[in-house]
Amino acid sequence: MDWINRLRQEGDYATRLATDLEFFASERLKIRPKAGSLAPFLFNPAQRELHRLIEEQKAKTGRVRVVVLTLPPRFYPD
Repeated sequence: MDWINRLRQEGDYATRLATDLEFFASERLKIRPKAGSLAPFLFNPAQRELHRLIEEQKAKTGRVRVVVLTLPPRFYPD
């Protein structure tokens, strides 16, 4: 019954892709870094924390309202 186990594993994989954004990003999304070829999209610590806060808000209220503001590069210290 190897095909049944394989089918279950594929179902588990598909469920995880649908429910775990960080896993989905690392498995299916690619970015083009400044140097080199395509690489998997791995969350950095700030993205991971933002995602955690968003998921927490979604669990509490049932919806998400977020505004993310960033500074242009000229404002970053050297």
